Amino acid sequence: MISLAFFISVLAQTGPEKLTLDDALGIALKNAFSIRIAESKAEKARRQEKQAHGAFGPTVTAQSSYSKFDSAVNGTGGTGGGTGFNGDTKSASLSLVQPIDISGLSRKALQATEFTRKAAEAGLGVEANNLKQVVRTAFNNVLLSRALVTVQQDALVAAQARLDKAKIREREGAIPRFDVLRFENEVRKSEQLLVQAQGVLKNSKHTLNSSLSRQIETEFDPQPIEALPTIPNDPSDLVVEAIRTRPEIQQSQFTIVALARIADVQGASFAPQLQVQASHTRYLDPSQNQTSQSTQGALILSVPLFDSGSAKSRVEAAKKDEDQAKIGLEQILLGIALEVRNSLTQAQTAEKTYEVALDSERLARESLRLAEIRYNEGAGILIDVTQAQADLTAASGNVQNAKYQILNAFASLLRAIGKDDLTLTEPK
Repeated sequence: MISLAFFISVLAQTGPEKLTLDDALGIALKNAFSIRIAESKAEKARRQEKQAHGAFGPTVTAQSSYSKFDSAVNGTGGTGGGTGFNGDTKSASLSLVQPIDISGLSRKALQATEFTRKAAEAGLGVEANNLKQVVRTAFNNVLLSRALVTVQQDALVAAQARLDKAKIREREGAIPRFDVLRFENEVRKSEQLLVQAQGVLKNSKHTLNSSLSRQIETEFDPQPIEALPTIPNDPSDLVVEAIRTRPEIQQSQFTIVALARIADVQGASFAPQLQVQASHTRYLDPSQNQTSQSTQGALILSVPLFDSGSAKSRVEAAKKDEDQAKIGLEQILLGIALEVRNSLTQAQTAEKTYEVALDSERLARESLRLAEIRYNEGAGILIDVTQAQADLTAASGNVQNAKYQILNAFASLLRAIGKDDLTLTEPK
């Protein structure tokens, strides 16, 4: 019991897991379903590449056989002057087959599997890049939800303080009962809005846990992002950097090369093919007139002459696949340029919105201060105070919304670039 109590006290002291954005990204890259599926696809491509290497290498086959013949067949059996043929035959053989790549078929096929594997590995980078944006956005939304909870808590504290003062002034006969009732109503509304904000925070935590592919109810304490990122002005260099680093482009380029090699393989399938064969057989209990072993070799040259246009059709179909991949690459390049510019525009707009929101919050705070002074001195009316408080709460919420709009737009910009920062790579 003592050890259990100590364990519970330690848990109470440690509290929920402290989770930074970098921690969240690390967990997601390790656990996410999309990453695990992409890793499986890349590993499958590696195995297929090894399989292709094996298909064009030498093949060695060992075989053993046992045959039993009727002793009466061809007069081979019996005790009266047979040929001496043993009715049982046992043999073991070893065969070697080695294709000779005289047309370049195996080389092209191996290159096709190699670039297919590289495309699959680049696909892992695509999934990681997409996942990072999802995690960054979900993490930012948790911080935003928590900030909005704080805004509503501040509004509730202010409403409760005004209610307490109003009750004292009512007892002193300075204000009517209606004002107290109005302040009580403001407290109830603030409590309701706080509950709603807490519900949004809970759901945003669930969403982040889901993006990390872990238990939805996992408790954590998200660590704040202290500094806002610096937003560049010109998208031109960012577009160039994105084209240099985005994994989708690398994946598409590898796919195009792989499809080109596949088309070459289809064309080479109508070329001459050469194969070396060798086999050695040993008879374990040869008969009197039978040799104990035999060895033979063969050099086989195959020259396809006519296939009713099948090879030509396969080549043309493979070329169309390659053409479609090239068109897809053009589409990706155009989409990346658009994505970079749109993300940068959103970040720049959010930055300006944040500056305006800060000014509005300062104005709303001053308006509330003046409204309370006038009301307390009997020169103002109650509705001015409640409206000023509502304006301040809304303005504070707008500040937080604009702040995390910057961070979410920056997360989109990082995805558009395909990096974890906006550092430009020096051209080689």
